Amino acid sequence: ESEFLLNADYVISLTQNAKNEMLSWDEIKGKNIPIEVIPCCVDLDLFSRDTVKVSEQEQLKKELTISSSDFVISYLGSIGTWYMLDEMLDFFKVLYTQKPNSKFLFITNSAEKEIVSKAEAKQIPRETIIIRAVARTKVPLYLSLSNVSIYFIKPAYSKKASSPTKTGEILAMGIPIITNSGIGDSDAMLLNSGAGLIINNFTSEDYNSTIKEIDVILKINKTKIRATAEHYFSLEKGVEKYAAVYKKLTN
Repeated sequence: ESEFLLNADYVISLTQNAKNEMLSWDEIKGKNIPIEVIPCCVDLDLFSRDTVKVSEQEQLKKELTISSSDFVISYLGSIGTWYMLDEMLDFFKVLYTQKPNSKFLFITNSAEKEIVSKAEAKQIPRETIIIRAVARTKVPLYLSLSNVSIYFIKPAYSKKASSPTKTGEILAMGIPIITNSGIGDSDAMLLNSGAGLIINNFTSEDYNSTIKEIDVILKINKTKIRATAEHYFSLEKGVEKYAAVYKKLTN
């Protein structure tokens, strides 16, 4: 990797965390390597509450048997590989004991049987688990039903460079995020903006303490949460940064 970096005309990093890590390597220290940070960007026009109609929300709630008093936590994206389904279900089980009106909405195109069987094994009531595969254009509508959204990723060394697209999509909808530490720039971004909560250990104690803070993040203005997405994940800004890199290279 150091050889690639030393011979590259320009380097794109998905996260500041990964850039800092690369610049700390002995072979790279002191070398003048141009590195631009461009995260996985989001179509802020599609992922916007302005695209969601209240009538559509109410109709969808009826279809999914979600009442106005239910607390909805969502998961967006595929299941497997790096994503920690067991731990997310463990978190939900603790949440359910404190908020019996909770529902777990999975917006995913995969693993329905796996989700259901693992939830049943953990004695999580089947009626609290909702799983739907939806077209991309419908994702904002389904996300809009969420009070909060969650994803846990295996905190491996390589995940310093991880920039989950779902982060920007969820924040763009004004929804706070619960995730674990060590994933890309999430720690600094969510803590600095107040747009989410970070779990350090996958334990009941950590889950309980995080759940106690949920009411605090629910009070955050949705416009402020969206502003975090606009600042970090704007597709227009990403295009501008890439264009600037190409311009420097062609000059």
